[in-house]
Amino acid sequence: MLAVLALLPGCTDSKPKGPTPDEVEAAARARLAVLAQATADGEYDATYRFVQQPSNASGTIRIRQVPPQYRIDVTSKGTASFFALDTGVYSCTLKGKATSCFLVAKPGEEVPALFDPGVQRLFRDAVEELSKHPNDYRVAVVEPTASPSPSPVETTTPPPLTLTPTVPTTGTPSPPVVVPLPVGVCFTVERLGSASPSPGTTAAGFEQGTYCFAEQGVATRIEVKSGVLELVSLGGGIPNSTWFSLPAKAQQLPALTPTPTASATR
Repeated sequence: MLAVLALLPGCTDSKPKGPTPDEVEAAARARLAVLAQATADGEYDATYRFVQQPSNASGTIRIRQVPPQYRIDVTSKGTASFFALDTGVYSCTLKGKATSCFLVAKPGEEVPALFDPGVQRLFRDAVEELSKHPNDYRVAVVEPTASPSPSPVETTTPPPLTLTPTVPTTGTPSPPVVVPLPVGVCFTVERLGSASPSPGTTAAGFEQGTYCFAEQGVATRIEVKSGVLELVSLGGGIPNSTWFSLPAKAQQLPALTPTPTASATR
């Protein structure tokens, strides 16, 4: 009788096992690498709302990218633009009706700290780093969190960008194109201790935090210690040369006059 019972189905303790924690993290890293690479290679015109910490200052950041070229427009109290072009890196400012642009770094040169907006470290350096070296980080897929509201007048999320079509010479113009915002997958990213870079390296500017990427090749949200950036509109137009046209003629940075030393003034 005991022998018969032992042969009956359903009497064993074997149960299908789920993935191990290591397998879950490996899958998260692989997924992160794919989405980050798509974002690094993506061509897009995206606008983000940012809230800077700890000051709680807010504004918008518009990024237009056709790799390897990209343009970043930061608007808060004023507007500052950062162009990374084949011919070099340019910094432009708009004050009232006056616009000025300076060549701040030739191809291959480092951008001086005074003209470095730092935003490209999140949208370019971090994205490329995560796509190439996901195993250097502790990675987990998470649900996105709600954005902080810097002031009562900015508690609502702006609608998707509406593009005004070109009016033809004859006939009725087509209706505006409304581009829906893509849904991103969010990852918490923490650098492993053994992979910590030495001070002064490019990767040192990469902030740990939460990065969200959509399959369409665009970041939808970035939340790090220095602040939060969230996608609020996405353009649907075809990239064109006007994206990277400087708003003013580029000037060379003025040469700095060295401060006389005590011995030189005697």
